[in-house]
Amino acid sequence: MAGPHLATVAIIKKGEKILFVKRAQDPEAGKWALPFGLGAFEKHFDPEEAVKCEVEYDLGVDYSIDYFFNYYYRESEGEAFVSLVFSGKIKGEIKPNPGSVKEMRFFSEEEIAKSEFAFEHKKIIEEYLYQ
Repeated sequence: MAGPHLATVAIIKKGEKILFVKRAQDPEAGKWALPFGLGAFEKHFDPEEAVKCEVEYDLGVDYSIDYFFNYYYRESEGEAFVSLVFSGKIKGEIKPNPGSVKEMRFFSEEEIAKSEFAFEHKKIIEEYLYQ
């Protein structure tokens, strides 16, 4: 039996708002999600380096980690996923990668409460906001 897929997830705040990206690819193309990815673990064993790589790939900016927030486990279509979630800041002008990001925007707490998100990202952000 193969182990779970590892993903890194980045929480990025601007004031009181949190950045979400609209996914350009399946699974869950067209849905809003926190910036995340699985592929960086092919280059980086260190989760902190992996999340920085994912943010740079998706948004074209440097990501500095403030802290590790939590991990989340989910199963989908017979596969298991563990997401390692970090909170941090970005530096530079965002230049979304059109291959992975259709659009992006910062959501307020009220907008988050009324919106649907891909994967377990609504649960992640609600726990982050109300910790």
